Order: sequence, then C-alpha cells, then structure tokens
Amino acid sequence: MGGKMKIGILSQLLFTHKGGLERFSARLASEMCRRGHDCIIFHLGGGNGTSQYPLPKEVRTYDLALTDVQSLKSARRALQNEDLDLLCNLFSAETALWVLPLCKGLGIPLLMSERCSPHEVETLLWNRVERIACLSIADAIHMQSVHYLYSLPDYLKKRTTIIPNPVPRAQALNFEKEVSCRKYILAVSRLEEIQKRLSLLIEAFGLLAENFSDWDCYICGNGSCYEFYTGMISKLKLDGRVKLKGIVHDVEKYYADAHLFCIPSAYEGFPNALLEAQSYGLPSVGFACCGGVNEIIISGVNGILAEEMTPESLARALAPLMKDVQLRHRMSNKSLNLLCRYDKKMIFDKWESLFTSVSKSKKNTLLDRECIEDSKMLAKVRAILARPHPFARVEDTSQNPRVAGLASALRAQLKK
Repeated sequence: MGGKMKIGILSQLLFTHKGGLERFSARLASEMCRRGHDCIIFHLGGGNGTSQYPLPKEVRTYDLALTDVQSLKSARRALQNEDLDLLCNLFSAETALWVLPLCKGLGIPLLMSERCSPHEVETLLWNRVERIACLSIADAIHMQSVHYLYSLPDYLKKRTTIIPNPVPRAQALNFEKEVSCRKYILAVSRLEEIQKRLSLLIEAFGLLAENFSDWDCYICGNGSCYEFYTGMISKLKLDGRVKLKGIVHDVEKYYADAHLFCIPSAYEGFPNALLEAQSYGLPSVGFACCGGVNEIIISGVNGILAEEMTPESLARALAPLMKDVQLRHRMSNKSLNLLCRYDKKMIFDKWESLFTSVSKSKKNTLLDRECIEDSKMLAKVRAILARPHPFARVEDTSQNPRVAGLASALRAQLKK
C-alpha cells in the first residue's frame, strides 16, 4: 500500500462506553498496527483507565482531557509532538466541533468518518448546517453506506469513500437446533426506544404469540428503557415469552441457538449486530426504510424487510419465517454466501488505501488553507473556530444532554 504511517484515531468514549463505534476503533487500530503502522487512539478518558475493548500493547492511547481552554492548548501540543500523518475522527457532534480548533494550523490531514445515520445527526444530536460545515473542512469523508450520500452536497460526495464494517468470521450452520422444542427470535440491542424501536418487536410478537406457541423472543442488551419494556411485556401478557436478557457475555451462544434475528430500528449507521447475525446464518427481519439495514438485508434472499414501520407490518414479515423451516434454511445459506461483501481483509485494505490517500495532504490541509467550495460553509467554519472553547454551541444543545452538560461545565470554568 505504501510506507509506514503514524495514524491518529479519535474515539471519544473508548474508555467509558461499550458500543459499535468503540469496538470498531479498537479493531481498526489493531489491524493497522498489525500491518506495520503506528497507531494512537485519542480519547476523553474517564472509566477505570482501561479500554472497553482489547488493544495490542503496540497501540498507544492518549487522554486529551479536554475540559477547558488550557487543556485544548495542551492537547494541541500533544498532537503536534506526535507528528501524525493523519487524524481519523470517528465522527460525533462533539468531536466534530472540537477537532477543528484542535487541528487548525498543525498541518494534520483530517478524515471525518461518520458512524451513524445523517438523520440521527441532523435531527436528534445536532443540526445540518454545522454537520455539513465540519465535513466540508475535512480532507476526506468516510461513510458506511451508499444510502447516506443523499445527505451531502455534490462537492462533498466527490471526496467521500464508502466502506462498510467488516463481518465476523462465518460460523458453521447448525440446523440441528430445529429439533428443539422451543424456538426463538433474537434481538441484540441497546434498550432505547427512539432509535431501536424494540416496542414494535414486542407488539409484533404479541400479535403472533398465540399462533406460534412454540416460539419465544429474546432481547439481549441493557439501557434506559428497561422498565418501559418490562411494563409493556406485562401489559401484553407476554411474560415468559418475551425475555429481556440484559447484558450477556456469551452473546455468541444466543446467535448460535437462535432461529431468526430481528432488528426493528428506525435508523442505524451500519449495524454490527445484524452483520453478526448474518455470520451465524440467521435469516433477518428489519424495516425497508432503515438505512444500513436495508443494505445488508436483501428482502426475499437473506431475510425480509417490512414495508411499514408498524407492529402489524413487522408481524407479517416475521410470520413466514417462523412458519417455514425450509425457508429459514434457504435464507441461512444465502446469508453466509453474501458475507463476501464484508470480507475483513478487503474492508481493511480499503481503509489502509484511504489512509494512504489522506496522508498525502500533510502540511497542506483544507482546514489550514480554509478551502471550501461553499462560502456559507466557510463562514460557519470560521464562526466555530472563533468560539471561546471547543464545546461552545450557538445552536440549541438541549437536544443532546451530554453536549449541553459539557458546554455548561466549560462555561463555568471560563468564568472562574
């Protein structure tokens, strides 16, 4: 691919949060390190001082400890001393804002990797104007799905690369589980309703439970809506049939023993849980309108996409697979056949090639040159850079309590 690179990866919550973004940042750094590159993961500390996902000893981590203006200066010195060939920002509303003043003037090429759906970023976490402004100043942009290109102006599409997540190694199919007395639908998800819409799965199963008395529904994961879902299960008289398993440390066993996978999300980035289900040959059901899901599931081939985001539509998609074991077997085989689209080596080859390309902008970055085709976006970038500290937000931050809390704490610091 090229010479050895010093790659910085910005993974804000690696030490405090166990999610898809954090897991991928650890995998990406580990793989680039294995290929001979020097990798540093920058994060915001917290937790018990240990990464939530294992890292080889060769991958260094650095706590940027951004709390006030002085800490921003210290973080800039740290980046300058490392002499990075590029910085890959695993994109969030928070990191996209403070990576601009963090990197301005340092000559470090910036790759913005957007890890969730544009809908989520623009309507729930942030706003469109600042999102596009921060993407506009990046030397390159990464997205996980071609379906998300619609959200970019044409001048940004030209510097955007699509790379999906790599799939875990395919597992041997286990059709012997079909002889078991009870079968189950599996969902692996955060218990959070706005995005994950598990209520639709619970209601859909309620519509099917009487006719499929030998089926149950297992939901693995934890989150803020645990009590809400518990109450819904009781209200629908599904106790003992829909089981909230909480955080499980042997999720592989659940994938291996399940008969069907369901991901009822309203929106996703590129769902790892669905890819993992496919690697176990699980026929999968989701919604046709959900980006990422509608790219992985080919309806009628390796699963079924429900046309409408309703319990009734989801139940109609689940029922044929619950009823027909031969249909499940055919789709299981197709699931494994389609995994080549997400082959690990191929995916990380693309990442390495992208890193090599981005590194060529070292000392000549768009951020340092303030080179943006859209003059309005350039004005917005300059306004962001002029703010008193990296978490300052002109727009309403109340939609995202975590950002609002950080901004409030920093304002208090600045007044002292």
